[in-house]
Amino acid sequence: PWVPRFDGGRLYGRGAADDGYAVFAALAALAALDAQHVPHARCVGIIETCEESGSYDLPAYLEMLSPRIGDIDLVVGLDSGCGDYERLWMTTSLRGLASGTLTVEVLTEGVHSGDASGVVPSSFRIARQLLDRLEDAASGKVLPRALHADIPQARVDEARATAAIIGDNVVRKYPFAGATRPMVEAGGEALLNRTWRPALSVTGVDGLPAIADAGNVLRPQTALALSMRLPAPIDGDAAVPPGCLRELVRA
Repeated sequence: PWVPRFDGGRLYGRGAADDGYAVFAALAALAALDAQHVPHARCVGIIETCEESGSYDLPAYLEMLSPRIGDIDLVVGLDSGCGDYERLWMTTSLRGLASGTLTVEVLTEGVHSGDASGVVPSSFRIARQLLDRLEDAASGKVLPRALHADIPQARVDEARATAAIIGDNVVRKYPFAGATRPMVEAGGEALLNRTWRPALSVTGVDGLPAIADAGNVLRPQTALALSMRLPAPIDGDAAVPPGCLRELVRA
């Protein structure tokens, strides 16, 4: 899975995902310029490997390396999508991330569900109620107004124009299972949903045994890893503890 494959004029990085292409693309572009003896400005590459966890180490890298980096006139971030292979695409709006763990503990140890259910509250039910303060379970819309940003009309127009170019691929590129349908059918709205509107994902769970290992036990706790995508204008520090998200859970 770690050997690249050349097929139909394209190079596929099997086993790679997301940002694997960025390092290759940056180095290949510089190598192409050098091979053609094309002069270019001084280029500095910053490569960090925890982007999907919030890039928590990037500020430390930037601070430590700032004397070597020097003054920067232009920053190119190779971390987004492209609508097709016929055009050069540039991203103007991209969401950030606020993440955390929601833990609900009701017991110090598991007890028999036949004895305790109906008396001891279910940690899963309470976690579900807390999530309902953040997200409309029917539509998936994030509820707190503080996590939404006003979308400039220019960005709305751009999203609609982009969707008209890309066509159905805006929503059809995802591997939907069975009869699953996209949350929105309109291409422009789909693009705005993934760039300018907040969205909540539960990316991990602790406290739930595998189905094969499940028994008639009322579990002592449920912990959920929450990933809240935030529009660019929203201050992430204001959305995480002790900000909006924490106050909603504690209320």
